[in-house]
Amino acid sequence: MAPPCRFALELPGCALLHFAVGGAGGADGARPDARLAALLGPPGRSFSLCVSAGAGGARVRAARLHQRLRGRLQRGPFRGCQLCPLLGYGGGPDGGLQRGFLLRDPHGGPDTRRALLELVGACPEPERPHLGEFEADARGALWLRLWALRDSGRQHPGERARVLPLPEPPLHPAMPTLHSYMVFSDRDAARTVLQE
Repeated sequence: MAPPCRFALELPGCALLHFAVGGAGGADGARPDARLAALLGPPGRSFSLCVSAGAGGARVRAARLHQRLRGRLQRGPFRGCQLCPLLGYGGGPDGGLQRGFLLRDPHGGPDTRRALLELVGACPEPERPHLGEFEADARGALWLRLWALRDSGRQHPGERARVLPLPEPPLHPAMPTLHSYMVFSDRDAARTVLQE
């Protein structure tokens, strides 16, 4: 699945912060938001980690992977980091809904990146989460650099795309795809998910 191009970040207090990556439409009408720079830029480092929400029977595996990632991101080398829920969407024809996390390391040490790369590399290929690292340039503009798996089997930094604020959409990003993710077309489909 393609990486998402729009995000909704849940802030403490249940407020949402919306932003786009790259040429995602809709960023034109947004006002600059200082919260983006504070959460994604220096000092420190911020990372995005997104897992496909899955469809059909894959949604159970995706939900389990999401839970395992949450547990791993709350201990070990990530203990001093801030973890916020992140929803990625707009990465495919079906809306590309992806659930994940924003991991904010206030110290910005290399150990966090190394541990994240190991965590992502340990996930099986079809379920491997998308890992991105936020960066700021000399002018203060924010960018997201996606990490990609190369032929050597190791993660390498890939292309980077500009991060822009988005206005809050009229509907929650999960609403257009809610039926395909949350409603079963028949009893057999529900039974299959329960049996997994």
